[in-house]
Amino acid sequence: MQKAPMTVDGHRRLREELDDLKKVQRPRIVQEIEEARAHGDLKENAEYHAAKDKQGFVEGRIREIEGKLAIAQVIDISELSGDRVLFGAFVTVFFVDTDEEKTYTFSRTSPLPGVPTDFRVAPLDGLSRTFAGDNIDWRLAVDYEVAPDIRFYGQVATGFKGGGVNPRPYYETQAVPYEQEKATSYELGLKSTWLERRLRLNLAYYHTDYSDYQGQVSLCHDITPEPLWNTPADLCTATRNVGDAKIDGFEVELDARPIPGLSIDGAFSYTDFRFTNGIEGSNIVPGVTQAAFVPEWKYALGAQYEIWLGDAGTLTPRLDWTWQSEMQSTIPNNAPGYELGEIESRGLLNARITYRTADEDWEFALAATNLTDQFYYNNKYDRSNQVGGNAYGMPGRPREFMASIKRNF
Repeated sequence: MQKAPMTVDGHRRLREELDDLKKVQRPRIVQEIEEARAHGDLKENAEYHAAKDKQGFVEGRIREIEGKLAIAQVIDISELSGDRVLFGAFVTVFFVDTDEEKTYTFSRTSPLPGVPTDFRVAPLDGLSRTFAGDNIDWRLAVDYEVAPDIRFYGQVATGFKGGGVNPRPYYETQAVPYEQEKATSYELGLKSTWLERRLRLNLAYYHTDYSDYQGQVSLCHDITPEPLWNTPADLCTATRNVGDAKIDGFEVELDARPIPGLSIDGAFSYTDFRFTNGIEGSNIVPGVTQAAFVPEWKYALGAQYEIWLGDAGTLTPRLDWTWQSEMQSTIPNNAPGYELGEIESRGLLNARITYRTADEDWEFALAATNLTDQFYYNNKYDRSNQVGGNAYGMPGRPREFMASIKRNF
């Protein structure tokens, strides 16, 4: 039989958990079942079914631990050499080599039959531009289980976003390529379960260094014909490598099942994005200009409760609330003349109720999104700084209802 390596501390903790399950939890649940039986009709006896669910979990956990202990090879890590990766730690290393080539061919024609194409964009019709690039990425990850169901991890990785050609040129001079956006990220975290696996808690801190960050700019005189500067034709909606940046942040995730049938989940995150420099003409001010579509704060909460209906099945209502702070939609921003691209903070409430048959073959659901019918913007674009410019936005979806039927085979 193949042995499973296990630390001395891990072996001890499993033994202690097994003793508690057999000597404390198992007898207590048996007593709860007997007391629930005395209440009468088992079909409508919630206490009885809750105790039976708990009994199934405990018996399953006992079998799982006994199986682990039966094949355990206990290793004392204090006796291992200090010049090697310790037992109990997992190390992952990999490399990825990517080559990319993209060709863009632009089409600019009049939407009206017989009407010539506007002379300002006509030179773009049929114009082709190509981007080519390559990149090698790598990742190093280590994780270590300090106790059963409690694991620390850390990783360093590189990544990139593919380059390309500005997809929205107004003039031939604006049909220029932009380079790959590259990043090196560092992450430390904890993944854990507690309270007999009724609570899952994950924590993470991350730091990322960006180079050649890609962003959409509304001013680009270096690729716009000079005679057009500061005129109504001084237009720009270019994707460019706008500068370098750093990110620091953290995330918290939890999933709790405090009582049978009730499930609560949540997530909370903070992101501090800051440019360290900007290309000439981008109007990026380090420490002031924000990245587009990166809210500083976000959180989400959800809860559901499964109501047992006896032989008729289950009914599960659920509510979800998501919130995010304000964010910018264009670059430049947070400066005079570039103030209309901010997307306000928003919170959205969604609801769902699901009925499942006892055999779980059928599922019927009713759902509503944006239950409070809040008006909000998904996107804004600020060109008010341009001569004859404007600002406009794309509203988010209103309150909507839907129904679904699902059959499992």
